[in-house]
Amino acid sequence: MINKEKLAQYQKVAYQVVFNAFKENKVSQAFLLSGERGSPVFDCAMFLAKSLVCDNDVLACDNCTECLRIENENYADLIIVDGSKETIKKDDIDNIQKRFNKSAIEDKGVKIYIINLLENCATASAVNSLLKFLEEPTEKTYAIITTNNINGLLPTIISRCQVIRINNIPKEELVTELLENGFSQEDCNILSALYTNKHEIEEVIEESNYYQTKDCFIDLLHNYFFEGIDLNYFYQTSIMKELSNSKMGVKMFLSLMELFMKDVFYYQSGKSLCFSEQTNLLEKCSNKFKSKENILKYIIEAIDSIERKANASLVIDKMLYQISQEV
Repeated sequence: MINKEKLAQYQKVAYQVVFNAFKENKVSQAFLLSGERGSPVFDCAMFLAKSLVCDNDVLACDNCTECLRIENENYADLIIVDGSKETIKKDDIDNIQKRFNKSAIEDKGVKIYIINLLENCATASAVNSLLKFLEEPTEKTYAIITTNNINGLLPTIISRCQVIRINNIPKEELVTELLENGFSQEDCNILSALYTNKHEIEEVIEESNYYQTKDCFIDLLHNYFFEGIDLNYFYQTSIMKELSNSKMGVKMFLSLMELFMKDVFYYQSGKSLCFSEQTNLLEKCSNKFKSKENILKYIIEAIDSIERKANASLVIDKMLYQISQEV
């Protein structure tokens, strides 16, 4: 999670804006935190929420009961609508209004709602419902909205919020944080190459079954390079069932393939690797295929097809066949 030291170090402009607002008691009732995909917009939103209820310092102390309850999402007057997990519906916005039109439950009297990734709203009616609530906020009610695509939001939404830009955390800092949380060096390398904050990584690991998907991917390569087993055959008999019920697992599988092929180029040029424990597979791949550029192209095309909701089994079957023809 973001604390004020990290905010001050990696989000200097955001920190100064927020610090001055709280110090001068000129806190906006609506914040819009905007950053690229993977930037810690949600973590910063949670830090803002803590700061609104913490009495120990200008910004959140992270140690008091109120801060810890916000962090654990068990503060009665905090509502979180998370667009990273499911589409935001009009009912979600209406529920906020219904609850917050009543008196606050907590003694502090502050009511906070966080809408994470507003661009994932299902309908215009949901956005219009939010807009009306932003125009007529109830007393001591604070909105904290996040987005990875500010250009996709209505100008009327943006104009009613104090917009704060959130930067990506440096990769080195993320690797250090993951190592401190018990991740292996190789997993730190891989995950920090694919994502840019710990919160997102923790969610993706759970939703994509990262470790099992990674093992399946390594097994596919090992059996192909060292046992001579056909790529399609091994995928269909040993992997497809594991990924069949997980869209996130399929995306992770393809992301690992893309990252591995980029590692092949790094391996040939002597640069640092994500798959640092798989040098035997990298060497085999480097020597096996005629056009590694074509293979990378096939993988990227497969990823694009999955994003356009094509049938995952057919997409991967085609990609593996194309790869096998590059020998």
